[in-house]
Amino acid sequence: MMSLAVIDIGTNSTRLLIGELNEDSIMKRRECFTRSTRIGRDLSKRGYLCPVGTVKTLAALKEYKCIIEDRGIKNFVIVGTNALREARNSSDFIDEVKGVMGFKVVILSAEEEAGLSAMGALISLCSNPRHTTALFVDIGGGSTEIALWKEDKTKKNISLPLGAVRCFEGSYSREKIKKILLESLKHFSVEKGTLMVGAGGTITSLAAVHKGLDPYDPDEVHGTLLLKDGIKEIGSYLSGLSLEKRKGVAGLEENRSDIILPGIMILLEIMEWFAIDEITASDRDLLDGLALSYGSKKSSFFS
Repeated sequence: MMSLAVIDIGTNSTRLLIGELNEDSIMKRRECFTRSTRIGRDLSKRGYLCPVGTVKTLAALKEYKCIIEDRGIKNFVIVGTNALREARNSSDFIDEVKGVMGFKVVILSAEEEAGLSAMGALISLCSNPRHTTALFVDIGGGSTEIALWKEDKTKKNISLPLGAVRCFEGSYSREKIKKILLESLKHFSVEKGTLMVGAGGTITSLAAVHKGLDPYDPDEVHGTLLLKDGIKEIGSYLSGLSLEKRKGVAGLEENRSDIILPGIMILLEIMEWFAIDEITASDRDLLDGLALSYGSKKSSFFS
């Protein structure tokens, strides 16, 4: 059994997964940590990483470094996604991270992010992923990754400039989201009846609210089936609450109360586009995909 750690610096949060891989490259989660850091705040307007978010992210990384060292873990990686792909000052931030952690952040391409996220979600949900066809959706803070999974790998993937934080800060209308989908997905189609699986904070929060989970329980969320009509009902309920009252809803993390409605709008428009009426929520995602990739391929992402 080999222990490993994976850190993801996202637009809205910085996360750590500690897991164990056995000889058959089957990964078991041991611990997960999430810190709300929002390094991508106002990125679409400013073009730079948020200074406050940068400080919060570095503090989270220092905390995670202590945890990793305390557990005696030697195999670990730090990856960055949309915010670090887009920001003009990413290289300066990466240098700061290297000073804290001892090595550089790997910035994943949109294609790598989509493929690894789909792998992490689907391998844990499907009894036989080699014979599963699924449409995977990961709604992040700055972007949304969509991947078609078939025959144990991604056949097609795309990154959309739609994220819960981006749409909240830009006050995106439903019409604007539809326009982006039309421009981005006009050549992306799936067969009728294709399984849809979703990851990311919007979708896992919907599952937690649907089940009234307080505190959040990843195992209860994982595999939850959400119907489109049910998602609409939750969205309607949340939109009728003030921000302060939204913070008290069971299953909805306080730091997501401001961005949950744009996230729901993105999800519903994607479901409408593909004419899919239900989605299975996955609490496993990019972090798990990276860990599995290391176990099966000895990925160069790891030090």
